[in-house]
Amino acid sequence: MKVNNMIKKSKLNIIVVVLIIISLFLSACQSIERLENTADFSADNSDVNEQKYAKLLMAIDAEMKILEPKISLDYLFSDDDNQQMLTAIKEHILALSPNPLLSYKIQLSNKGKIYHLDLSLEYRDFYIYQNLTKAKNPSDYVKYQAIAEQINEFIAENTNEQMSDFEKEVVIFDYLVKNFTYDESLDNYTINSMFTTGKGICQAYAELFYLYASKMGLDVELITGDATFYGALESRPHAWNLIKLDDDYYHVDATWGELVKLKNETLVDYSYFNLNDSQMSKTHHWKQEDYPKCTQNQYNYYIHKNLVASSEAELIEIINNNQSKVYTILLNFQYDDFDSLLQDLCTNLGTDKIKYSLKNSVLYVELLE
Repeated sequence: MKVNNMIKKSKLNIIVVVLIIISLFLSACQSIERLENTADFSADNSDVNEQKYAKLLMAIDAEMKILEPKISLDYLFSDDDNQQMLTAIKEHILALSPNPLLSYKIQLSNKGKIYHLDLSLEYRDFYIYQNLTKAKNPSDYVKYQAIAEQINEFIAENTNEQMSDFEKEVVIFDYLVKNFTYDESLDNYTINSMFTTGKGICQAYAELFYLYASKMGLDVELITGDATFYGALESRPHAWNLIKLDDDYYHVDATWGELVKLKNETLVDYSYFNLNDSQMSKTHHWKQEDYPKCTQNQYNYYIHKNLVASSEAELIEIINNNQSKVYTILLNFQYDDFDSLLQDLCTNLGTDKIKYSLKNSVLYVELLE
């Protein structure tokens, strides 16, 4: 009986030892797997910083592309790398053009040399719409679906592959000017609130222009600075866009693209459609070293459409050649008496029944029956 008990005890001990060995083996495997999935930045590398954090930043970018609001990552660092790592992340996020985040919060903890990064992100509307189909958890963005469908439908109905980039840009500009108004209360600064209320500030205009343009395949950027509004004594913060057509960049500010009401017709003001740096800097100010240079005027709306009159004779010629009832013409010449200019225009047109408006050297004319 004693022998049997001893045999049983011996078998039990063997089983326990085997289980311990298996447990240790599995634990070791998990540790190896964890270390393999953990970027090792502890190695000394003399040509470092950007390369040193490249893998970490790529991992963050990958999570942002699927609209992950909370990113958690483990990485190996030397003890001296904490602040450098945090600085690298902040600089990377701020350097993204355009900045896709409204806010972010970074928390870091460690267990030995393994550091745990928690990153909480709040995305801008335009970035959400751009990446909505990639979202890891689409249900988190249900409120965006209806507007996303509206945006896609508009693009499908109003553009086609045969259109030039300039023509697509005009479609976006006209849409924003005709369907939204500036929010004097300054409350509506996101795309969602702009769609909901029909009003928005410059940030919303610029982000919505960026969203439509990027979805149409145009090369576009957001630009921030300040601007001196009509009649204002001081500049205030402002946002607008840069767009690349052919190989050149242009400024375009849909916020300042107003509607001009005549009698039966309403025309769009294109005074801030594709300006170069020299033209734009008269009212807008920005850190020019931070953005591409805009030096050309080929795609300025009036120049590209042949709607610039350098003399009274050219003004009359443009109107006679277009055979239309409404005209938008940039006057690029000096005149002493605008009333006399209009009288000469009416004489040449053979009618005195016109409705006109003059703004920013742009003449808006409607011929009446």
